[in-house]
Amino acid sequence: MKLFSNFSWATVKHIFSTFLVLILLVDVTAMADEPAAAAPSRFKKTLKAKMAIEEATFDIPQYDRSKNEPHDDRRIVGMECHKKNSTLEVGYYTDYNLPNKLLDLWDTFDLKKNRTEGDREYVESIYAVVRKCNLGKDHYIVKIRPVPGNWNLNGQCGGATYGGVEILKNGIQIYDGNFEECDSKEIVAKVKIFNGQSSPLITKMSHKEYYGF
Repeated sequence: MKLFSNFSWATVKHIFSTFLVLILLVDVTAMADEPAAAAPSRFKKTLKAKMAIEEATFDIPQYDRSKNEPHDDRRIVGMECHKKNSTLEVGYYTDYNLPNKLLDLWDTFDLKKNRTEGDREYVESIYAVVRKCNLGKDHYIVKIRPVPGNWNLNGQCGGATYGGVEILKNGIQIYDGNFEECDSKEIVAKVKIFNGQSSPLITKMSHKEYYGF
């Protein structure tokens, strides 16, 4: 510690804090150039650090199934807060398997902002839709987020934006996961909560079951 003997403890802490921030900033920037296989796992770690995602402070339009032509790369997250049945459901869909029942729907592509610099195209920022659902005496907060297939838009899965969700019950996290990532063999199709239960019911499907191929 002789190196820091001439500095106060406050100065030393400031130096270390600055150093850590610089490392994290370099880490996030590097994600834009990572191969697809590495991007999803690092994306989840970044979410845990709460660096890459922001709660949307602007109005994000809901997906209107009557005004959109089917698109193979589109992923949609739907939410239903059914007070009569005391259930909260968050589902993951494509244009080809949307449910007939009425849900609040969001196109995951609308939850991110892309950027082009020269010949580089990458995801600049992502945003979470935050909604509340009160069932009986319990208060749920649902945070729906996009999951870029690749932060480098020209890389594998770069054209796809998958989805994820975090759910809190009375301020305590009871679920946090991605529905799908690049080359997922298993897909989370639905997260459903029956009020009074301590954990949600998770519906998973194989890639073939979900997409049909």
